[in-house]
Amino acid sequence: KCKSDAGKAKVKGTPTFLINGVRVIGAVPIDDFKSVIDDEIKRAEETAKQTKLSGNDLYKELVRTASDQKAKPTLFDDDDDDSPKDRIYVNTAKSAVIGNKNAPITIVAFLDFQYPSSSRAWDNMQSLMKNNSKQIRIVVKHHPQSYHKNAKLAARAAEAAKKQKKFEPYIKMLFENQDALDRNDLIQYAKELKLNEKKFI
Repeated sequence: KCKSDAGKAKVKGTPTFLINGVRVIGAVPIDDFKSVIDDEIKRAEETAKQTKLSGNDLYKELVRTASDQKAKPTLFDDDDDDSPKDRIYVNTAKSAVIGNKNAPITIVAFLDFQYPSSSRAWDNMQSLMKNNSKQIRIVVKHHPQSYHKNAKLAARAAEAAKKQKKFEPYIKMLFENQDALDRNDLIQYAKELKLNEKKFI
């Protein structure tokens, strides 16, 4: 499913972020994230006030109505002529959400738990969340790269943790232990978080 979402959004590598549909690629400096978020907050708050929408519904509306605004260029484009230039909507309904579920800013994060850049970018996301706890929600999508042998299994493990309501602490452990993500390691992290191993991986 996440591979399908990544394909629709023309996401090739990780980490890639969509901030209310605006694409930001890579572990870029936090100020670059912040500049996009600052631009989005006013429009999001005005739209929420007018429409009484929040969460997924607000996110969808913000992406839908963006075409009425001046076109927003993507940041750090990958020089692919086929890359999307406008805002990109990705269905977030069944994905893990971290932060305020009714926040006006939705960041869709395509991550690979074995990739160091994803870890650095995740640290930026945590800093943004800390300083904007009511205004940001992060929706996590998995995009494991084929050359990372444990990335797909780590993504499956994270989803298993999500079912037991331990997604956020579990992925924190994955990012802190990127050099130890084989099956035994993943089960050990589950034990440390007191997850039901039989319902794990």
